[in-house]
Amino acid sequence: MEKRIFPRVRVSHPINLQSNRYPNEQVALTHDLSVGGAGIESGCSILPGEMLRISLFISPQIIRCKARVVHAFRLIEEKVRAGVQFEDISKKDALLLEGYLSRFKIHWKEDRSLAGLGLLIALGLSLLAWSAIIYLISRLI
Repeated sequence: MEKRIFPRVRVSHPINLQSNRYPNEQVALTHDLSVGGAGIESGCSILPGEMLRISLFISPQIIRCKARVVHAFRLIEEKVRAGVQFEDISKKDALLLEGYLSRFKIHWKEDRSLAGLGLLIALGLSLLAWSAIIYLISRLI
């Protein structure tokens, strides 16, 4: 069951992150992003429940916030993929992020409606093919 309140947009942006275990900034990338959180990929070990200080670079802005690691798992090549939930973000930065992501939401809705149309066309063609097969079999019997 999907627990997210905000839809995620697949975008890759550089971020710097810090935590109590990593006081020096570590470089990571987002793989998806929403107003409420992000999916990130990092070379440092990130643990569920850990609090991170994040600087997200969306040119020409830098959005700063604190985020809690919701889940994390190790990938190949010593990388970690994690989902973080934003917990402390200024109203100004939240509005900047929402404005940036709103451009993608329009395309996201269009893509979803086109995917649904493609599915309907595929089902229709499948039914047509089965009807033709049944007709041919009935003619042979």
